[in-house]
Amino acid sequence: MTEPESPEVEIVRGGLPRTRFQLVEDNYFLVLVAIVVAFVLIGLFSRFAFARAAGLIVMGVVFYLTMRVSRPRPSSRRAAAVIGPIVLAVVIVSIVTGSGSAIGSVASILSAFFVIACTVVIAKRLAQHRRISMQTVMGTLCVYLFVAILFGLVYGIIELLGSDPFFVQTEEPTGVDFIYFSLITITTTGFGDLSPAANLGRMMAGVEAILGNLYLVTVVALFVSNLGRTRKDKES
Repeated sequence: MTEPESPEVEIVRGGLPRTRFQLVEDNYFLVLVAIVVAFVLIGLFSRFAFARAAGLIVMGVVFYLTMRVSRPRPSSRRAAAVIGPIVLAVVIVSIVTGSGSAIGSVASILSAFFVIACTVVIAKRLAQHRRISMQTVMGTLCVYLFVAILFGLVYGIIELLGSDPFFVQTEEPTGVDFIYFSLITITTTGFGDLSPAANLGRMMAGVEAILGNLYLVTVVALFVSNLGRTRKDKES
């Protein structure tokens, strides 16, 4: 009688077990660190002319790492392989043409696609974890940060497509401003140094704050309270 295989252990050649979380697969702590590093790098690059292109490249690296860690289906990996060169082409055009509003809109939409794809593949992978581990909790926090990034991109798209400035305090916000505002909003910190000018932006900020709070007190709290437990298989 053989014991059921733990999701954290896999058998390699020779029958010797190895801990999967020592590798890249399911290592959501690595993804969490990559997202935080991405925030720092985007902030550092914001003063340069290539800031938007650099931000896209950094997000592309986070996207690739998330796909590697989450091990999605082959169809998802093929889609990522197709989208990757397209984003690279957009980055090149953005650098050559000076990042016009049309190119900026395309870049923001592609970045939003990256973030949504990362959120979906992480959620699907976490649903497959039979044992709730720290890596599972880290994965839920990655989703939380990806949601913040997504809202920041949505704010930027509203700015690009609209005729009026998004913020009251500045008429020429940067990508860092939108991500910063989103992080402050989803955590309900509310420094007040940036605030949306139009009603659409105000309502979007309110929705983000509500979703962020609900996610922390439901999804994250549920996983933390069940840390170390193993899910029971459904009886056929």
